[in-house]
Amino acid sequence: MSEAGNDQAETKPPHDKLTICAIGSVANIHVQNRTRCFAGRGHRVCLISDSPGEIEGVEVLSPRSPANPARRLIVQLVDYHRMLRRATADIYHVHFAWYLRAWMVLLLDCRPLVVSLMGSDIFYKERRRGGLFSRWLTRELLRQADLITAKSNHIIEAVYDLIGQHPNITRMIWGIDPAQFHRQDASDLRQQHGLTHEQFVILFPKSLIPLYQSHLVIAALKNIVRTHPNVRLVITDDGADPAYKKRLLGQIEELGIGEYVLFIDAVPHSMMPRYHSLADLVIAMPLSDGLPQALFEAMACETPNMLPNLPNYAEVVTHGENVYLVDYTPESIAAGINRLIEDRALYEDIARKGLETVRREANFPDEVSRMEAMYYELLDAPRKKIGRWRRLLVGLMIGGYVIFEKGIEALRGDH
Repeated sequence: MSEAGNDQAETKPPHDKLTICAIGSVANIHVQNRTRCFAGRGHRVCLISDSPGEIEGVEVLSPRSPANPARRLIVQLVDYHRMLRRATADIYHVHFAWYLRAWMVLLLDCRPLVVSLMGSDIFYKERRRGGLFSRWLTRELLRQADLITAKSNHIIEAVYDLIGQHPNITRMIWGIDPAQFHRQDASDLRQQHGLTHEQFVILFPKSLIPLYQSHLVIAALKNIVRTHPNVRLVITDDGADPAYKKRLLGQIEELGIGEYVLFIDAVPHSMMPRYHSLADLVIAMPLSDGLPQALFEAMACETPNMLPNLPNYAEVVTHGENVYLVDYTPESIAAGINRLIEDRALYEDIARKGLETVRREANFPDEVSRMEAMYYELLDAPRKKIGRWRRLLVGLMIGGYVIFEKGIEALRGDH
């Protein structure tokens, strides 16, 4: 079994179980699913997270969290270092590349190192994220990774733009577990929310922040209900930007469509199959995106998706076949929804082909088996090593990040 910072590792035959050290947030549903599945296959899995929590079969480790923000950063730095040194794992797997806990694997040269990107961790220009130190550390993590996985070719191209070619990068959607996400009877859930069987329900499952542009859908609704007054828009009140939500409420009041819009509390992920089944259509209008998990979740539940016409969706979806694409205008959104309501054959065709797509492209158990096989391949592969001076530079950049980026924020009281 290999230790952090040690480039010599015992090769494991495929029948042996692994010790996997995952680095990610225990609060992230994708990290929960990805770690739980390997524990379920008999591997020993620990997760180094920013906060405490529980995942069945997984040992969750988290740093201390003093009340003082400046002291908290130093304590976290020390604790991440300590936890990684004690992990003694066969595989180190970073989920989300933009975080202190992820960069710490470079300081200790943890190997073999897998980095699974989620999109927002490297689209930092679009998200207006970070400064010199954090951007350098993220790029260095990608350069040093023994294997990079990305959900889409769009993300892979973004990696090439950041660091040039990488010898071992692969597209891995991870996808949906069909045992969890499938069409279900949600009639009782409709009744709970005061929705009738006859109403056409549009679900907006994204956070209420400007990035996802729910105001466009609300603006479109005014035109839709003139022709189809049985339409209802259900918006999950998840991660709301208070100022943006206030703007949305004012927009709804101004348009006089309050009776057609229903805000519901944030939905636990375990309930999402039922909410996708409750819906007749799932819609999102993000300004930028990778391949969103919600896209495949809705497909698995045989509910058509409506999305903006972003080029990076094209590797999986085709307009009018397994998804309905529209422009970023209320008029285009309204026309698309009216079309799907009125053209039942098109609607059912998109639902059927969406299910075929998720079974073919995004089957979670199949992807886990593929990842497991790549773990074993990495144990047999020649091991990279970060030189002493490079690791010293990593340490200096982490120090710069703590002092000049997060440290100053902490002293100002920013969160």
